[in-house]
Amino acid sequence: MVTLEVATHPAGAKVTRLDSNQLLGVTPLKLQAEPATGPIGLRLELLGHQSVERQVTLTSNVSLSVDLPPEPKTSDDQWLANARTQVDR
Repeated sequence: MVTLEVATHPAGAKVTRLDSNQLLGVTPLKLQAEPATGPIGLRLELLGHQSVERQVTLTSNVSLSVDLPPEPKTSDDQWLANARTQVDR
């Protein structure tokens, strides 16, 4: 068995294995897995942040740390922020 550790900033991201679409858990995540010869794709998702995909090779223990960038602001977000400012006045 090998250990896979996944951490994200911020924490709380869902970790999904891409080949099987299996939810592995939520960061910070530490699990035991069977060694694998080829790369395994992982998707990291957290509401309000951009999804990130990474490849890991589980021939030995793996520790992965990923920064999740915030979702870009949309024009609707700016409009809503402006509307809230007007109401607060």
